[in-house]
Amino acid sequence: MIGLGKSWSVFLPCMILSTAVPSLAQTAGLDDSEAVKIRQLYESGSYSSAELEGRRDLDQPGLNDSVRVQIEKYIAFSLIAQDRSAFAEPHFWNILQRDSSFALDPQLTSPKILNIFDKVRQNFFAARTSLPIAHPGASGRSEVSFRTALFPGWEQLHDGRSTSGYAFIAAGGVEVFGFIYCDVQRRSARNSYLSANTPSLAASRYTVYNRYYKGEIYSAAAFGITYLLSEVEVLTFQGDGDRYSGRISATADGPLLSLSFGF
Repeated sequence: MIGLGKSWSVFLPCMILSTAVPSLAQTAGLDDSEAVKIRQLYESGSYSSAELEGRRDLDQPGLNDSVRVQIEKYIAFSLIAQDRSAFAEPHFWNILQRDSSFALDPQLTSPKILNIFDKVRQNFFAARTSLPIAHPGASGRSEVSFRTALFPGWEQLHDGRSTSGYAFIAAGGVEVFGFIYCDVQRRSARNSYLSANTPSLAASRYTVYNRYYKGEIYSAAAFGITYLLSEVEVLTFQGDGDRYSGRISATADGPLLSLSFGF
């Protein structure tokens, strides 16, 4: 019985390790494959797809730092390729926060990307020399695209913010449908009201007509409010971080970090 107990005590840890190690290896391989996939999308010219795929991967828990840095890098590259440089700056900032020694190969990287990265890097290291700093997300919403004006929620979806995007699209879609439905019913009710041949019938049909008439107005007003809220959300959203500025200074008690937030 003693020998059996010892054999089990050795067997169980070995069994646990044998199942855990392949699982960890599989996860690491999955991370690497995602980074390679995003790089291939970028290199093939599918910049928007590379950006969106990268944003989705960043939301997954358990990514190691090296893979996260690569994903952030190709998201930034893709945004710059789409002429959305201001949106790329927060991703370079996030990279430097994880690896302050990170650098781009000047032989393999375009001058435009190098200039933007150098700008972010200067701001990043300025924080370490007690100079005023500003998170690049502070100006991240200075440019908007045509999607903002076409329909509420489209720009949010394009930026990878599915919750607010689908919420605005759903609200706008319901309101547009309500407007069209009420308009069709109002026209039909109006014809029915005009064809009434008795006062009581005319009164009842007018009530129906007036109900759809008000519904049409309310639907249009609701869509206008949704549209304006979507515009405001797009213009005030600060990218990957809230707007802030800060200063690091030395005091008798040690380093002092001062931050100010804008809303």
